[in-house]
Amino acid sequence: MDHREEGRQVTPRLHITLNRALRAAWLYEALRLSAEGLPTSDAMTKLEGMLARDVSGKESVRKSLRYLRQVWLEPREELTYLRDNGISLYRRSPSEDTARTLSFYMLLATYPFFREVAEVCGKLHRLQGSVKSEQIKRKIAGYYGEKEPVTRSTRYAISLLADLGVLEGQSVRGIYKPGKESRMDAGMAAFALAALMDSLSVEHGISRSRLEQQPCLFAFDAHQLVMLALRDSRFSISRESLNKEIVTLNEGSRKH
Repeated sequence: MDHREEGRQVTPRLHITLNRALRAAWLYEALRLSAEGLPTSDAMTKLEGMLARDVSGKESVRKSLRYLRQVWLEPREELTYLRDNGISLYRRSPSEDTARTLSFYMLLATYPFFREVAEVCGKLHRLQGSVKSEQIKRKIAGYYGEKEPVTRSTRYAISLLADLGVLEGQSVRGIYKPGKESRMDAGMAAFALAALMDSLSVEHGISRSRLEQQPCLFAFDAHQLVMLALRDSRFSISRESLNKEIVTLNEGSRKH
């Protein structure tokens, strides 16, 4: 079985998302406005003004707003609990570093395609210590086929990973290394792990080692992240064998 199929439903081959060039600053502002408790319509109006200064064309602004809305303003119903948890964490520590980490993990949960690009980055980093944009595009094309929407979505995802600081550009264009790691406490780690498990569509548990080895976490200390997160009561651990622990997001946690 392809490792991408373990513990989750497989993303449909032609379901490409994140087909817009988003900026980290837009995500941070969407999170900030949500944390202020603004009605969605008011927050959208403020974001529209921000995007209009950065993007030409009303249609481009409208499409970009749709993506921002799906992350921090009106996510899918099953991700509302995660959005609310992220807002609570941001209110406790309203810094750009907090917004960066929260936005990265919320993007993983909202757009599995974004996670798949991050996974490829992690695999390349493990193999060669650096990440090349052309290699990422070829790997993703191998999953989905040589199609323009695939190439475009991959390019946008790489750009956003770099803008979020998860990837750090090098002196040679198109070559990246992992960005500066963010510090995490138990609350942030629990949010991150829940987002990752949602992105993987894990419903009945997943091995702890699989979580700690997730390539999409290449810019984070995955072992430390999982260890901290498992202090949270929303997760439980069971032992499948002497050397295999299974992590489960407890029933009802997604309603909080």
